[in-house]
Amino acid sequence: MGNFVAIHVLKQYNPGTFNRNENGEAKQIMVGGVNRARFSSQCQKRAIRELMACEEIRTANIRDLISKCLDVKVSDGTITEEEKDIIGNSICNKLIIGADCWDTGKKSEVVCTTNKYELDALINSFIEYIKENGIEDLKKDCKDKKRPLAVKIASTAALNDVYISVAKSLFGTMATNGVLGTVDGAVQMGQAYSVDAYLPESDFFTVKYVGRYGEDKSDPFFGAYESFNEIESQKKMGETINSGLSLYSNLMYSYANVNLKELERNLNTYIYPRKYEPNDSTNDIILEIVPKFVQAMIEMVPEATQNRSSSHVEPVVVLIEVIKDGSNLQPDWSKVIRPTQKDISEQAIEKLYKFANDKTFRSGDITQFVMLGSDYKNYSTEFIDAKSITSFNELSIELKEQISELI
Repeated sequence: MGNFVAIHVLKQYNPGTFNRNENGEAKQIMVGGVNRARFSSQCQKRAIRELMACEEIRTANIRDLISKCLDVKVSDGTITEEEKDIIGNSICNKLIIGADCWDTGKKSEVVCTTNKYELDALINSFIEYIKENGIEDLKKDCKDKKRPLAVKIASTAALNDVYISVAKSLFGTMATNGVLGTVDGAVQMGQAYSVDAYLPESDFFTVKYVGRYGEDKSDPFFGAYESFNEIESQKKMGETINSGLSLYSNLMYSYANVNLKELERNLNTYIYPRKYEPNDSTNDIILEIVPKFVQAMIEMVPEATQNRSSSHVEPVVVLIEVIKDGSNLQPDWSKVIRPTQKDISEQAIEKLYKFANDKTFRSGDITQFVMLGSDYKNYSTEFIDAKSITSFNELSIELKEQISELI
């Protein structure tokens, strides 16, 4: 039992390929014995993080990011090239960032999620140590698998003054051990998949993808961090000639929920050592970011190699539930929806409002809101207990009022 904000979204995507496997084909999943199109949860989370402008960098190339940050310190005369190498070697190990990657010069074995504040605190702690004690002991420490000195220095970093960030509090970290540690995110998000059958259509054409460029001084990663992003974008440039793609058009169901208690706990916890200490601004942060997350969940478009305008469509229906002292559930879509006298979207709306109205397996106090696409407004009365919402501004006001009673 807990307090949740749950989001159910049905969106009819126009022909395209929005999330692909390693072969460039549309990702698929078998549900109820029928093949469906799907978006991975990570694909959706990435799109949501971008819409929310979260401050994290999530990368397997953490070694290059740290190297770029240290290059700035070298160029301004703070450290020497030799000191850069020792600091980089000391930080890039499993006991601190979760990966041994400095000497290899390769991508780390895990995807690391970090941000400017964490890295600055780590790097500065090593710079301060070197200025006071020199580098000889750190040189010896780099040959020790247990890295006792590096861990000790990292533990003295100002990470006990830095709370877990909004992005990590929401989405967590996947596989980072060591000082930066693993964070269990407050958001649960499953695979999005089509409620109708997946029937691909092959298409062949030429496309060129161009990465993003430019620096924005308002960006918290301006400088070393933004340069890293630019390099990553350049690596994505390339041409695909006569590429065969499976295009499809499906009605996709997406679901996510935010555990409000878990979010509050994460936002009030220091990065290292893990310590829960309530902070006065937490409730205001929750009231700000949860409506933003809901809006981003509704608006997000999972990104493929092509940025297709045809993927930017309004949802058929969105059901938002604020659950107090209860459990979060989603409809059973295992029975595939097929065209009949009613179109697929109408059948899916009917399925969703039956779920919303039937409290047989539900628990807790549930407040519901519904947003309907322009062609389906007449279904608003079918959601018996749900208040009809007509704008994101109205939704934000309603959510803040409900959430404020639960935190």
